[in-house]
Amino acid sequence: MFDILKRMRYVPVQEDGTDWSGLLSGGAECGSDRASNQRAQIDIVNLDTRQSINSRLIISWCKMQSGKYEVIAYLS
Repeated sequence: MFDILKRMRYVPVQEDGTDWSGLLSGGAECGSDRASNQRAQIDIVNLDTRQSINSRLIISWCKMQSGKYEVIAYLS
């Protein structure tokens, strides 16, 4: 996801404006109440100017019964 954003000249950032370097954690089962809280909202800026593009990368994830993870990501 981040590589695609970079090719488009955008970069996800942390609250202090530095490049995002976080970690997503949580293993709630898909469909559970806990899984609905496993969501990250990451601000996006222009790679060259570092100006906000008023958009966020939204990522949600949950663990399927198979043990694999379902990940959904979109720009808001």
